[in-house]
Amino acid sequence: MAKHPTKKQRDEAIRLKYQGVKYEDISKKIKVAIGTIQNWFMRDGLLFDEYTIYARTEEAEARSKMRADIREGAGTAVKMMTGLMASKNDHVKHKAAKDLMDRFLGKATQPLEFKPETDDPDEMSWDEIVAERESRSHEKPNAKKPA
Repeated sequence: MAKHPTKKQRDEAIRLKYQGVKYEDISKKIKVAIGTIQNWFMRDGLLFDEYTIYARTEEAEARSKMRADIREGAGTAVKMMTGLMASKNDHVKHKAAKDLMDRFLGKATQPLEFKPETDDPDEMSWDEIVAERESRSHEKPNAKKPA
């Protein structure tokens, strides 16, 4: 039969397990046999439910703190994205505008593709180069009509 932990042992064991401490080290720290510690945290163990509640509470608090941190930095992020819209690079402008609109208005239901208008192969993707060459190969040469 598993030993019932004191309140102090229970709280310490749960906290240490949540921090990722090995059972062996928890055992040494709270002076309880390792097998007993393992039994406490098994699915039907004495501390399983309590540990699950503790972990969910800690994770919810961490998510709440992250949300607050994100809200605090949102103004700076919006200013940075707005600043990027003044870039000389059309691709950077497009990505910044798209990101701002997606975040504040929701994602568009129809995609908008940005294709730089260039014939310079150094500025084109491999797919664009192949597509352009294929379209050229399908063009018929200008044949002169008989007079």
